[in-house]
Amino acid sequence: MKFMQKKSSRGKSSRVRSPQEGLGRYRQAQRQKELSELISQAIWELSRDDKSFPVGLIVTITKVIASPDAAYANVFCQLFPDEGRKDSIKYLNKKSPFLRHFVAERAAFRLAPKIHFIYDEGASKGDHILELLDKLK
Repeated sequence: MKFMQKKSSRGKSSRVRSPQEGLGRYRQAQRQKELSELISQAIWELSRDDKSFPVGLIVTITKVIASPDAAYANVFCQLFPDEGRKDSIKYLNKKSPFLRHFVAERAAFRLAPKIHFIYDEGASKGDHILELLDKLK
C-alpha cells in the first residue's frame, strides 16, 4: 500500500516546518526591507549630487525583490512625471553601479546586489481603472 500524505482542511500539506525555515523567511524579508531603504537613500543622494539627474523626476520604490543570496535585486518603481519613463529607467539602470557601491558601503550583508530597475505598472493601471469607474458614475 502506498503512503499518501494527508492534507489539512485548507488544502496544504500537513508537513511540519522547522523554526529555522520561518526564521530564514523573516531574515530575507528584513534584508529586502533594508535593501529598499538603502536604495531609496542612494537615489536621494543621486538626485541631490548628480547634475545629469532629470529635473523634476520623482522616484518611488514600490517593491524590491532580491535573490535569496542577495546577488541580484529587481527594484520596481513608480516615476513622476510619467511621460519620460523609458529614459528615466535607462538613466537609473545606467547609474546602478553607483547605487550598488552606496549599498555596499552601508549594508550589513556580505555582498551588494546588482540592481535592476523595472517600471511598476500596477499603480498606473489602478489609476486608470479608477478613472473609468468615475466616468460610469
